[in-house]
Amino acid sequence: MDSGSSTSTRRRRIAIVVQYDGTSFNGWQSQSGGRTVQDEIERAVRILLKEETRVVASGRTDTGVHALGQVVHFDTDSDTTLQRLCIGMNGILPRDAAVINAYNVPRDFHARFGAVKREYRYL
Repeated sequence: MDSGSSTSTRRRRIAIVVQYDGTSFNGWQSQSGGRTVQDEIERAVRILLKEETRVVASGRTDTGVHALGQVVHFDTDSDTTLQRLCIGMNGILPRDAAVINAYNVPRDFHARFGAVKREYRYL
């Protein structure tokens, strides 16, 4: 099921704010042959909520790039609380990735297409 679609049959859309140290990641987007942030977040959702879902990020990062405050959304049938979602995902995610907040958002919310600002720092 594509969680980016507004025609999804899932009951609820959640936005999470994540941060990660990209040193050991092959970027954001899921791909064969490398560890990605998207794969780790989807794995945490699958374990915690016991359902398969795709997550959609506000943008993609390249290999080795860190993120602070990246917005991600997904659809779910779960009624777990946002507090439990954050605590549970952080208990599953590896040490180099974390959920720093979660929000119930409208069904038409889209992390990528609804972003009003992106900030990049090259150091």
